[in-house]
Amino acid sequence: MSPDLLQDLTAQPTGERALHATLREALDRDRLDGVPTSVIVLSVTGRHGSGQQPPEPVLMAVGSALAAGCRPGDVAGRIAGGHFAIVLASTSEQDARQITQRMTETAGAQPGVEAVRAAAASTPPGPEDGLELMAVARAAQASSAGFGPTARRAGDPPIQRILRLTRERLGMDLAFVGRFRDGDLVFEALQGDADSFGLELGARLPLAASYCRRMVDGRIENLVPDVSAEPQVRDLPVTREADIGAYLGVPLHGADGSLLGTLCCLSHEPLPDASSHDVAVLELVAGIVGELIEPEPQRAQ
Repeated sequence: MSPDLLQDLTAQPTGERALHATLREALDRDRLDGVPTSVIVLSVTGRHGSGQQPPEPVLMAVGSALAAGCRPGDVAGRIAGGHFAIVLASTSEQDARQITQRMTETAGAQPGVEAVRAAAASTPPGPEDGLELMAVARAAQASSAGFGPTARRAGDPPIQRILRLTRERLGMDLAFVGRFRDGDLVFEALQGDADSFGLELGARLPLAASYCRRMVDGRIENLVPDVSAEPQVRDLPVTREADIGAYLGVPLHGADGSLLGTLCCLSHEPLPDASSHDVAVLELVAGIVGELIEPEPQRAQ
């Protein structure tokens, strides 16, 4: 392992953008070779205060231990705080599980570490880039035991990160989670240039005036690459007011299968090159987000 990589692990976070770029490169290489790629996401908490980030010296020790445990060709980085990721090129799901267990034990053995949460994800044949893989690993990690409740608000940072990666992957201006409540579409998470669409967190739009209701009802497709060519939405007030050029949306279901709302992306410009693959990516991400966010509260009968 190079000194630069060790520095990345033990000093400042490298950020998910850099790790995602590395993951994409590994996927490209492994696809040509016909072999899978895996990624591990690992987080630690400290002994002083349950669930709290360990002090910086502890994080540096964890980073050094993870770096020492990496195989030649593995790429590891510190995402933020006590969160680390390791890209395992040419590594099967079975091998990734074994490496995850070893890395979990390595991190947990460091003085000052109270608990370790880790998960791995491996490619199905031929994913287009690393977004799905990183998102699946982070979702599995968030659902693992030992770190308290797994339900999250739609605006929590892990979900915001998934929305950002999704928006960037799809080339859209805005990604959002909209919940269906009392006849309205409520914007519970916004990632991107919300101001340019005139949207803010907590804003409400009557479902009858929304794209999302029409998509869920089947009156429009999941992908509307040019809204000016779609009679169902081109004359809606929100189309003009928000200057919507393209829409991509899928239903958002909770862990119990109930319809919570929608996961959507918007663009000011039409997107003639968008395809069914983009819908498939958003459906995969919606499955992850739906498992993570809080269900609707039970109402008294």
